[in-house]
Amino acid sequence: MSYTNGKELQEVLEQEQRTRRAMLEMLEDIQEQKNAIEKANKEWFDAMDSIEDAIMLHDANHLIVRVNRAYKELSN
Repeated sequence: MSYTNGKELQEVLEQEQRTRRAMLEMLEDIQEQKNAIEKANKEWFDAMDSIEDAIMLHDANHLIVRVNRAYKELSN
């Protein structure tokens, strides 16, 4: 790619810099969302395991997807 003047080159470089900045901001947002999901998941698992009653969760096909600590202790 050739540029006829320094102004064109400067505009291209500035646009590339804006694009990089935008991509970095998107990656930071994605990381924040991932961290929030992981935290919520851990809190949910901890809450399930703190319940003294045995709990088993299954999907629409009746496949077990999660049991809590009380269920595990009863089934051993």
